Amino acid sequence: MRRCRGPRAAPAPATARSKCGRCGRWARPEPAKTRCASAPAVVTLAIMPAPAPAPPLAPIERITAFYAALSRTNHAIVRATERLALCREICRICVDTGHARMAYIGFAHGGRFRAVAYAGPEPEQLSDFRIYVGPGAPQSDAPIATALREERIVVCDDFRNDPRTRTWHELARRLGVASSIAAPVRERGRVCGALALYVDSERFFDAEIQRLVEEMSQGLSFALDHIVREQEHRRAIAEEHTGHERFRRVFAAMPGYTSITDVATRTIVAVNAIVCRSYGYGREEMIGRSWTELGVGIPQEDRVRLGAAEAASRAKTEFLSRVSHELRTPLNAVLGFTELMLEDIAEPPTPLQAQRLAIVRDAGWHLLNLIDDVLDIGRIEAGGLRVDIKPLVLQPLLDAVVSLTQTMAQRAGVTLRPRHAGRAPMAVFGDALRLRQILVNFVTNAIKYNRPGGQVSLDAMREGAQVWLSVVDDGDGMSAKQQASLFQPFNRLGREHTGVQGSGIGLALSRRLAELMGGQIHVQSEAGGGTCMSVMLPAAEVPAESRAAPQSRGLAAARAGPPDLILLDMQLPDMTGLDVLRALKGEPQMSRTRFVGVSANAMPEDVQRALRAGVDDYWTKPLDFAVFTAGLQRLMPSGPAP
Repeated sequence: MRRCRGPRAAPAPATARSKCGRCGRWARPEPAKTRCASAPAVVTLAIMPAPAPAPPLAPIERITAFYAALSRTNHAIVRATERLALCREICRICVDTGHARMAYIGFAHGGRFRAVAYAGPEPEQLSDFRIYVGPGAPQSDAPIATALREERIVVCDDFRNDPRTRTWHELARRLGVASSIAAPVRERGRVCGALALYVDSERFFDAEIQRLVEEMSQGLSFALDHIVREQEHRRAIAEEHTGHERFRRVFAAMPGYTSITDVATRTIVAVNAIVCRSYGYGREEMIGRSWTELGVGIPQEDRVRLGAAEAASRAKTEFLSRVSHELRTPLNAVLGFTELMLEDIAEPPTPLQAQRLAIVRDAGWHLLNLIDDVLDIGRIEAGGLRVDIKPLVLQPLLDAVVSLTQTMAQRAGVTLRPRHAGRAPMAVFGDALRLRQILVNFVTNAIKYNRPGGQVSLDAMREGAQVWLSVVDDGDGMSAKQQASLFQPFNRLGREHTGVQGSGIGLALSRRLAELMGGQIHVQSEAGGGTCMSVMLPAAEVPAESRAAPQSRGLAAARAGPPDLILLDMQLPDMTGLDVLRALKGEPQMSRTRFVGVSANAMPEDVQRALRAGVDDYWTKPLDFAVFTAGLQRLMPSGPAP
């Protein structure tokens, strides 16, 4: 019989943590028990409770995490050479940076969406994940299907209870998913797939986070376009080496020019040695390009110079696109944190700090607009910028241009006159976003290069099958020499030393955008005599609903429940604000109603005309909030009528 020698010391308590392969949570094991060496072995199984979920991130922490993910995805995009590897890397980054519980990217084909890249727990759940996209199909109301079909970001704030996600409620509870976002991904301007992120907090995706997710999906779209172009180039070369190998002997034997051109793309697939010698290009230089690009029919010396210039232009475009894309991430961080500091309620900045932060913010927006212009030019030169041309009613678009530029005009002491107000409705064929971009550029230039007390007018006129949109100023004007260089990128016509901010790229971009929409830009100017900038676009029929006069409904609504205050737009498309005033002012039920004229016209004669007609006050657009609140207090000192 052996004597017990007392308890044997157990190994030191373990400090390492173990990760659950199912839920992904970390747990610390219990310390090992001590026992007598001669006592029977006892196995103790300790089941540890999962740690409580981490508290939700504060807004600034969420934004910081997203900026970190956006920065890493941008680096991955710049290096990307293969589509699937890039998608997997972006999903991994989204999960690794801690702001997404799960992430996946998928593509739609034949009416079905299929995930191709995933990061997060239980990857086997996504191995056969498919959603039918078409309306009326099973799961067609799912957020991803809606994002693909309607080409917009779709947010689900309560994934576990939302009826659109009913198929995955149980899976979401098991994986700890509380809300999601789906952002469409484009390839060559068309929606081809979606990026989906899932987090463990409800109502996580606020407006700022949605903007950053959209920027991430746009970056992915940019990379996909680049990958496709590279693949097409390699495929064209491969076809020359493999698909047409059997023709090489024929080419070598033919005494004349021999080439093969793809009818669909009009690009060269194969050429023989005689063609190369005749045009002065190597075979590799010709494969994948069109005869027009090669300058066929141009003398040899000019072709050499043209080829060198085109190569330099392509290199410049690629460089600008990549550098501009890289600059957006840190710049967005600067703008985002500047806004957060300006709006910090807990620790508001001092007046001096707020003034300096506003300067940083304004300079940042100026730089961001310049980067966007450079990216647009790069996309145009690379053939990657698409315009959505459709009939546009002009009056709302022109009003938006006035609203965007009115504050700038007031600060410069320049009067902005919207002469289109009150005209019959007109429409053009164009892209609303790009046309507004052109007109805002025209108006801001007319304001910047004007003088205090100067005038700028915006007008629209139809001539036959065309509509002319014109911006006229009485500023410095331009000489004939300056007009000859007006559309050269980065050429500021000698005004770079005047202290006026500018890049010299806006008009070059505007002309290219107008040409993409089937229009033209014209300029009339003389030194010291002002300038007229015009864009001409094809006219379109005005939709019937835009021609219909809604004044009867508006007047009836005002009479049915007389309000305390009526804001009268002075330039309604069907009747003027003064017409409305005359129709309502004398009626008994309107005796307590106050009328305020609202217009972008700030000329003294316009204000006096409205005051003589009977308005109680006149406010100019855009409305200054301090003026607005002071005006309300003056007009209704005791508040609204009970």
